[in-house]
Amino acid sequence: EAAYQSLLIRERRKLNRRVAEIHEQLFAERLDAYASLLAHFYEEAGDNDNAIAYLRRVGERAKGMGALTEALESFRHALALAQPADLTTRADLLVQIGSLEVQQGEYDAAAGHLDVGVSLAGEHDDQQVSAQALCELSAIGVNRGDYEEAWQSAQGALVRAREGDD
Repeated sequence: EAAYQSLLIRERRKLNRRVAEIHEQLFAERLDAYASLLAHFYEEAGDNDNAIAYLRRVGERAKGMGALTEALESFRHALALAQPADLTTRADLLVQIGSLEVQQGEYDAAAGHLDVGVSLAGEHDDQQVSAQALCELSAIGVNRGDYEEAWQSAQGALVRAREGDD
């Protein structure tokens, strides 16, 4: 640890990248099992794109196992690493987060994330992400008993989904 701390930041980044690459080679058949570790090494290497990709894998795997809190942590961490100008990544992560918050009954937080996700998706014409967010907003409306809002969101989702089929 002392030797690692004495390395220059540039050298630490190179070392972390190399460790990540070696893990990818050694465990190519089981990357999901090492996704969290790989995300850490890539983040330490300053490679946020690869860190985000592995954090998404961690989140998807956790979501698939019903570990919603772990999935949320992974997607939130990925969002924190995403570049502000990367609207595609940010929109998708916000919708993932919002969807998980809906499942946990955190409707206010979910609605906020989903609304921003719809807005960002609209800025880069991503109909699929926009439709997914609007479906989740529709579910929030139903759960809150606001059927007019649910209907409007569902209609918007349908329009976006049809536009996305072009």
